[in-house]
Amino acid sequence: MKQRFTHLTGAFTLIELLVVIAIIAILAGLLFPVLAQAQVAAKKAGSISNLKQIALATLIYASDSDDELPPLANGNPQVVGWAGTKVQTWVGMTQPYIKSMRILVDPLMGDPHNIFGSGPNATAANQNAYPDYGVNYAFLAPWLKDPATGECSRVGSVTSSGAEHSATTIFYTTTYEPNEDSANYPTGGHSDYGDWMVTAPGALGLFGNSQTECVSPGMDWSEHPVGFNGGKPFTAEASQRYAGGSVSSMLDGHAKYLTAGQAAAGTDWGTSAYGHTKITDPGKYLWSYSVLTNTF
Repeated sequence: MKQRFTHLTGAFTLIELLVVIAIIAILAGLLFPVLAQAQVAAKKAGSISNLKQIALATLIYASDSDDELPPLANGNPQVVGWAGTKVQTWVGMTQPYIKSMRILVDPLMGDPHNIFGSGPNATAANQNAYPDYGVNYAFLAPWLKDPATGECSRVGSVTSSGAEHSATTIFYTTTYEPNEDSANYPTGGHSDYGDWMVTAPGALGLFGNSQTECVSPGMDWSEHPVGFNGGKPFTAEASQRYAGGSVSSMLDGHAKYLTAGQAAAGTDWGTSAYGHTKITDPGKYLWSYSVLTNTF
């Protein structure tokens, strides 16, 4: 008599496989956003570290330069970034105090054009013009008009010790290069380049008609729902790439994350039409070098 054996294969049924796949998909859907958030948080921490180093390097530069912070440029600011130009911005002037040019790259941007690496784009002109962090030029690196011609071709300077509230004065912040027309007027949106300078909220209204000081054409802050930029908030050259906020260093050397609203505190950017933002509460304003006593 032949014996009969039962073979146990241990295989899954189709339904069991589908259940396992569904569970994996659910877990992946829950895990991936968490991992993405963790990656952004790590990059934000790296950006904070970068800005601390940049601010401290600039303050050391000032201590070696009769307390003067770097001017907007060491020549005509209008030719910064031109091929072959030797005009330097704060990038070139502080380079001896910065250990690595890679700290000028925001981890979330990643230097897509290899400006701070090697290759044809890694020129001094590009590096001076397109770091991922910009200086608060309106108050800390004044851009001035030539009294003879009216051209915005001159610069001024301020001292690091002259600030009245350095712990609450934005020094550098994350930036991008806004899309512009042939007259350098913003058209909405932005490129994937950084920008060496950033226009403070309300600066256009404050200096736009000045006989002595200059401000980038059309650069303003506004989140007016029917305003410029298709109803989206526009923050001049200041990039809000970290969950609707920026990383900024203060004039005393510390750095932190600020939402767009926190960075624009003391202005009416939330309700004003584009091009008309004003400083409404000087006590909350984070960009001025000295205490403002009036609204504008």
